[in-house]
Amino acid sequence: MICAALVGAWLASLYDVLRVGVLDNVLANRLGYIGEITSASIDPAPHGITRIGLIIMFLIGLIGGLITYAAAAVSRRSVSDPEAIAYALGTASFGVASGFVWLSTGWPTVEHSPENGFAAFIGYGNIWVPLFMVGISALCLFVWWIHPETDEDETPRGSSSPQVEESS
Repeated sequence: MICAALVGAWLASLYDVLRVGVLDNVLANRLGYIGEITSASIDPAPHGITRIGLIIMFLIGLIGGLITYAAAAVSRRSVSDPEAIAYALGTASFGVASGFVWLSTGWPTVEHSPENGFAAFIGYGNIWVPLFMVGISALCLFVWWIHPETDEDETPRGSSSPQVEESS
């Protein structure tokens, strides 16, 4: 989830480019979101993280996320979990949502109010994007939890001991 949170923070920084570009073109120009980044461009540095820092976070999160996603799926398969992919996707989605929420609290403030419904939709991305990701996470983890997993001894998930048949 930590690697996914790094990717979520990077996605929040990309979403901020869209948000500021739709809501405030003047601010987008000053931040270098529209056009070219020059020496006169201001680095928004959410929570003090520079643009280079966000790229490094993304690379670490992407590489680490691919490794940990595969490791989570393989480790769940090794214990005969048929829904290992749902488990891995659920935990990763929750991590992405956490990283998105954390970085979105450091977004630059937009001075203009939304002019239309689309702009309002984009403006409230700090709310609906994480909720969407948590919904995906909840769905994946729900699928993982309710699947009637059994092993060789017919022990359902959540049982503490295998069911033993009595012989007469």
